[in-house]
Amino acid sequence: MIGAFALTSIGNATLILIRDLAQVINERGNAIDASVDKLNESQERGNIALYLLISTISTRLGSVLLLIFLVQILISVYRYSVRLQSYYNARADALLIANSTDANELQQIIAALSPEGIHFGKMPASPSEHVFNTIKETVSTAKTIKG
Repeated sequence: MIGAFALTSIGNATLILIRDLAQVINERGNAIDASVDKLNESQERGNIALYLLISTISTRLGSVLLLIFLVQILISVYRYSVRLQSYYNARADALLIANSTDANELQQIIAALSPEGIHFGKMPASPSEHVFNTIKETVSTAKTIKG
């Protein structure tokens, strides 16, 4: 029960963190939009507007990439917590099932209910990895076509 509470609090903390990050990004975006509007009113619209647009886009893109990175970290921590919880819940169930103090019987029940250990195989590829691989393939294809 404690593990489930911990996972719920981790999940809630993750959602709160994501919500707060999204709010900060929106506030920054609104502040940037306001400053762009003020500069457009007070200065020439030539190159300054283009530079501000590029700056705004790069800031928002950087914020989104940072948010994606942090979410991937939080998902990894969540997966670890879930696996750890299931491991210890299986141990607790074995202790509840074992009526006697016979060590061999307890070990057999633990072996039947528990996984071998907490294994973390290869993580599934994230969407950002797919994007980077696609970009690499496109660049390599373009180089072979030119060369």
